[in-house]
Amino acid sequence: MNDVEKNVNHIKEFVQTFYFAKNVEIVIDESSLKSVNKTPKENNASVINLYSCYSVWLCMNEIYPSWFDISIHPAQFDSELDAYECLLKYLNEYHENKFERIIKRVIENLMGLTVNEFIDIYSLVILAALVSDDKQKHINNILSLSHETQKYIHSIVEVLDKENLTESMKNEIKQLKEKVKYLEMENENLTNSLTEKNKTIEENIEKMENLQKQINAACEKSKNQYMTQIEEQERKIHELQSSLEKQTKDRSLLENDLKGKIKELEDEQNILKQENSNIENLQNKINKYKEKLDSLMVVQNINKELEDKLRVIFSTKERCAPIK
Repeated sequence: MNDVEKNVNHIKEFVQTFYFAKNVEIVIDESSLKSVNKTPKENNASVINLYSCYSVWLCMNEIYPSWFDISIHPAQFDSELDAYECLLKYLNEYHENKFERIIKRVIENLMGLTVNEFIDIYSLVILAALVSDDKQKHINNILSLSHETQKYIHSIVEVLDKENLTESMKNEIKQLKEKVKYLEMENENLTNSLTEKNKTIEENIEKMENLQKQINAACEKSKNQYMTQIEEQERKIHELQSSLEKQTKDRSLLENDLKGKIKELEDEQNILKQENSNIENLQNKINKYKEKLDSLMVVQNINKELEDKLRVIFSTKERCAPIK
């Protein structure tokens, strides 16, 4: 990309800071330079060519609408040549004839405008923005552009500064340049400060991520330990339940056996009552009854031991039960 193309791109970037450019597409079409005497048709178009009288008028209409109003809209003229001539004369008056030499040269070449002539026109548009009532807004817009574009605009101001400017204009431009330089320094300081803050934020994010990893690892470890403990408790509870079921079953069998023996003893007792006439037989039966009674006491002792064991088991189960 040559220097002229770079300059045109810088101008395009500047034009895109205007309000009208927010909702349109700015294109660079040099083919229009060969048909400059056509009747303009642009009016609220969605695509605007930078190399058009309409684009220049839109910029100046936004800079100084009381002069560059609808009465000199390009569509009001029979040809774009007439529109250019009127617009350039108004631009010359706006700058108080300080750049009449440049404007006169452009008007003389209207039949064959080149890219360089358009660069001259937009240079005057840029300067018009910088000396307008809203110059601070335009300066802020310029500071939002790329560094290369800011340097290009600064060079335009320096070139135009050599074009027979009055002392008051020179002082104003000097102040503007100092203001731009100061704002550039402020912008650089803010950029450096923002860089440092971003670095600090990134470091804090990294620390937070590392801490989160440690927390996740600790949580996972605790979770695994807790799950292992739960599984062990469940295993023990299952074993105790199985043991309790077995002992309960054994107790039921013993109780049934005891009931059977008691029934037998009751039957034998009835028989003994009926046979009390035979003392010897009765005595023998009594002895037998005593023997069976001793056996019954043994069974009762066994049953008592089982009950004691069951109480111990139930007490152990209650202590092992998980807390809800």
